[in-house]
Amino acid sequence: SNQNNGYANNQMLHAELEISDSLPIQEFSPHDEVAVMPYLELGHKLTALHTERMRMVKFDNDHSEAYHSEVCRISDEMYEMFKAAPETVKSNRIIVSIVMNHCGRALEHVSSELKTDHNMLTAIKQDGAAIQFATDRFKNDHNIALIAMSTCKNALCYLSNRLRNNYDIVLKAVTQNGHSFKFASDDMKNNRDIALNALTNCETVHNSSRVYECVSDGLKSDRDFVLLALKGGASRQAVLSTMPEEFRSDREIMFEASVECFGDLEGLELASDDLKNDYKLVLHAVEFYGPLLKFASNMLKDDDDI
Repeated sequence: SNQNNGYANNQMLHAELEISDSLPIQEFSPHDEVAVMPYLELGHKLTALHTERMRMVKFDNDHSEAYHSEVCRISDEMYEMFKAAPETVKSNRIIVSIVMNHCGRALEHVSSELKTDHNMLTAIKQDGAAIQFATDRFKNDHNIALIAMSTCKNALCYLSNRLRNNYDIVLKAVTQNGHSFKFASDDMKNNRDIALNALTNCETVHNSSRVYECVSDGLKSDRDFVLLALKGGASRQAVLSTMPEEFRSDREIMFEASVECFGDLEGLELASDDLKNDYKLVLHAVEFYGPLLKFASNMLKDDDDI
C-alpha cells in the first residue's frame, strides 16, 4: 500500500513538472518527496479552484468573493511556508518550479542559482509584481514588461527607467490603471496623451486628484489640456486649484468645471468676479447645486430667475 501511494505521488509530481517546467524530469529520492509533497498538495488545491471557476456558468459576487478568498489563503500559506523554509528547499529545482507556477511573489526567496530566466518568467506570468524580484535585464525587457502588466496594475513602478520613459509601455500602464502615472518619467508626465489617459482611467475622484498632482507644470498651464482634463472627468478641485489665475476668467473652462462635482467642490468660488456675474454660468451652477448661489454676484443673488 505504501509502495502504491509512493508511486501515485511520483506520478502526480511528474505530471506537475511536465506542465510547469521545461527542464527534463529527474527521479527524486524519498527524502525529496517528503519535502515536495506539501507544496504539490497546495498547488493541486489551487489548480482545482481555478478549474472549478472555469467550469461554472454562473459566477455571482458571493462565489467570486469565496473563490478569491480561498485562493489568497492557499497562496499565502504556500508563500509563508516557502519563505520560512531552509535554503535546501529554496534551492530545490522541483519545489521552486511548483511554487513559481502558483505563487510568483515567492520569487523573492528563491536561491540565486535558481533565479533562472525560466523561473523568473514563470513567476511573472503568475504574478506580474514578481518582476520586482527579477534581474535588471528582465526589468528592462519590453515584452516581459507587457507580461507583468497583464497581471499587475502597478507593474510600471518596478520597471527600468528606460521603460518608464517608453511611450507604449506607459500608455498601456495608465490605460489599465491611471494611478500608475505617478511612476512614469518626467517626460511622460509632460505628454498630453499619457496624462489625459491617466486621468480618464482613475477609479475615484481622490485618485484623479493625486494623478493630476503629478502632471507637469507645463501641462497644467496649457489651456487646451486643462479643458480636455475637465471634459475627461479630472478632479475639479485639483484642476481649479492649480491652474493659472487667468483661467478663472475663461468662460469655457469655468463652464466645463460646473458640469460635474461643482456643488461638492464649490468651484464657483474660484471664478473671476466677471464670471460670478455671468447669468448663464451662475444659472448653470445653481441648477446643479443651489447653495452655490452664495458665490454669485450681489446682482445675480437678487435675480428672481436665478
